[in-house]
Amino acid sequence: MKRIILRALVIGIVLSPVTEFVGSAFAMRGGIQYSPAITEAEMRQMDHLSFERVQALLAARTVKLTRTQALRQEIVLPFFWKRLAEGSMWLFAAVFTGCICMGVLQDRSRRVRVAGASHTVDT
Repeated sequence: MKRIILRALVIGIVLSPVTEFVGSAFAMRGGIQYSPAITEAEMRQMDHLSFERVQALLAARTVKLTRTQALRQEIVLPFFWKRLAEGSMWLFAAVFTGCICMGVLQDRSRRVRVAGASHTVDT
């Protein structure tokens, strides 16, 4: 049983963060970046402008990012890794539980096969 638990732990620890990272990468869409970045003073000035005028100002500074560029910017943020860790916990619990169940079932089937083989009589 110790061996089953150890295997389940290793598989869960390795597989869950990798799965969550791949899922996050595929779910991510390209983003928008403003170049040059908007300062606080500019934001305060935009409060007094009409919506159409603000949209025109932002459209002139908008730079569209690809999925890879957006992922590259997200990876350096601590929020990305915190979200990845939180998502990995649920995956770890599911993978660990599944591995324990499969290990117990394999162990039982192996015991039944061994017990069945020892009870057969050669005629």
